[in-house]
Amino acid sequence: MQLAPRHVAEAEPGRLAVTLAGAIARYLAELQGSRSDNTLRSYAADLEGLRVHLEGAGCASLADVNRQHLRAWLADLSRAGLAPATIRRKLSAARGLFDWCTAVELRGDNPAHNLRGPKRAHALPDVLSVAQALALVYAPDVRTWTGKRDRALFMLLYGAGLRVSEAAALDLADLDFAGGALRIIGKGDKERRLPLLPRIARNLRGWLEVREATPKRKAGPTAAARQALLISERGTRLDKRSLFRIVVDHGRALGIELHAHTLRHCFATHLLDAGMDLRDVQELLGHSHLATTQVYTHVSGARLAEVYRQAHPQARREACHG
Repeated sequence: MQLAPRHVAEAEPGRLAVTLAGAIARYLAELQGSRSDNTLRSYAADLEGLRVHLEGAGCASLADVNRQHLRAWLADLSRAGLAPATIRRKLSAARGLFDWCTAVELRGDNPAHNLRGPKRAHALPDVLSVAQALALVYAPDVRTWTGKRDRALFMLLYGAGLRVSEAAALDLADLDFAGGALRIIGKGDKERRLPLLPRIARNLRGWLEVREATPKRKAGPTAAARQALLISERGTRLDKRSLFRIVVDHGRALGIELHAHTLRHCFATHLLDAGMDLRDVQELLGHSHLATTQVYTHVSGARLAEVYRQAHPQARREACHG
């Protein structure tokens, strides 16, 4: 938060604000009306913890605080076992306080400037086994209208690695059966063409054969959804939230909890497990940077380690005997 500099006009409030408690009280008062009550309570709690730490470290006034004090405070928070996200939140509150103190000239420098908190933890994506992924793909009953549509959706998510949003945006014109290709418009309107594998093509054709016969609308797809590949029983284009709900419902029927990109993660990880080059996987996923795709190498490595622990005789022996 950047505040325009202004001078402290009254001597007595200024002297009071030089204490840590006074500075915090005035800062929170400044935020009244521009922050929610919950946010103010959170700031107050975080800054009170900072005050206690700093005073315990010998900081009798605002002027005593230096960068080393704040580094020690962050180290104490980490040793206390706080989550990185919690530490970053507390550091953000401290930055706001010292930004304000500098702006109103209670201090000439900001000891929290460019002070870094712990890095964000990059959680590895959830990945199903090949058997689980295939069970999900073939769960829809293709003897029904919705079953054919849902099977086509799963083929796109697991068979082609599409994002749910990309599947929702697909139009009939994006299918090139003759050329065996699928046209995708990804993030940032970046276009890529994916191979339309025979099994995916067969399921898409099966869906297209019944698509016009929308169960809840005699006239078929609405005018607005006429070009959409995936539509509802009422003939409207399905958005990404609706498609995600379809995936979740089928997963829960199998006892599997899913999120929006689970099948996309499975697509990437299973290809790497099978020996595909990382850059080829990057191309299929439509990632602009290889580093984004590299997370799947960690997943694949973690899976390999687990297979080793379960299968190798020496690993089993070590697990039994320590």
